[in-house]
Amino acid sequence: AQFIDGGLWQEDHGDHLHDYRQAPRLMSLRMPAVRPTHFETHGTQAALFNDGLAAENKNAEVVLLSDAGIGKGTVDARLPLPLPMHGTAEPLGDHLLTTYRDPASTSTLPVQVELHRRTASGWVFAQRFEPPCPDLHGSYTNARHTAFGCSDGVLVVTRSGSGASATFSARKIANPDDMPTGARIGTVKGHDKVAQFVGLASPGHLFAIDPDAGRITRVNWAEGRTVRAHGFDRAGQNYAVLDDQGSLHLTTPANGFATRAKAAVVAQMPTAAPFPSLVASLSRDELYVSDPTARQVAVVDVPGATVRKRMDMGFAPTGLAWLGIAP
Repeated sequence: AQFIDGGLWQEDHGDHLHDYRQAPRLMSLRMPAVRPTHFETHGTQAALFNDGLAAENKNAEVVLLSDAGIGKGTVDARLPLPLPMHGTAEPLGDHLLTTYRDPASTSTLPVQVELHRRTASGWVFAQRFEPPCPDLHGSYTNARHTAFGCSDGVLVVTRSGSGASATFSARKIANPDDMPTGARIGTVKGHDKVAQFVGLASPGHLFAIDPDAGRITRVNWAEGRTVRAHGFDRAGQNYAVLDDQGSLHLTTPANGFATRAKAAVVAQMPTAAPFPSLVASLSRDELYVSDPTARQVAVVDVPGATVRKRMDMGFAPTGLAWLGIAP
């Protein structure tokens, strides 16, 4: 794993903030990793989950990172796990949520969630939450809750308090009756200003997950369409869904995720992966959508639901990350 400094930063000058910009550069930190997969961020922390590989006797590992540590060429902490697994980890300050795999299982997917507490010498196991989460895949943390996708529903871990004294509890929300046969929520997304999460059951079934009400509700965004990319805008006021025909659907979380607008963004959708992706600007009400076939990135004005411009890249862009200074 390697890291790139986007070249933008701020300094506090007392009565004002001063912005700086330089050319992006490859950082010196290089981390040997066995099957790095899920990368989750919360606040100023990030957690990289390395799956490991049974054939090479390599177990899973969680690596904790921060901008300050990456700048110094070091990781903040490591948590080795006892088995290889296709898991995930959510960094929460003095605590870390990660996954547990049953040693007797032939599946590489976890079945429960564990809590670890940070100490001066490393991480200490705190508890394994009782509610099971079979075939766990996908997670997200918002202001109060962390949601994990399970084959039979969603596991929600709720935080009370802050810092080292924070307490945690877990509850299971069962799949709704209209979950399609054989489908499950395997991708979870959220926003700190939105109480609900959004869960994707491939190929095109979206569900609103209400952790406080303990309810999962279908989002009727586009009948029969496949989701190619999706995510919240910067303020959490819109949830954008790019379908397999290249149309971008803007739904409103505050109105039950009802669709408020639709825009044609990708003229020719690839017939195989890699597909387009989208990312929100945190400084403007814009979304950026990659268009591999046209070798462009489309800039979408969120309030107007229009393509503001198309940037020719000279290559086929796929994955996107926003780098900038949020107000």
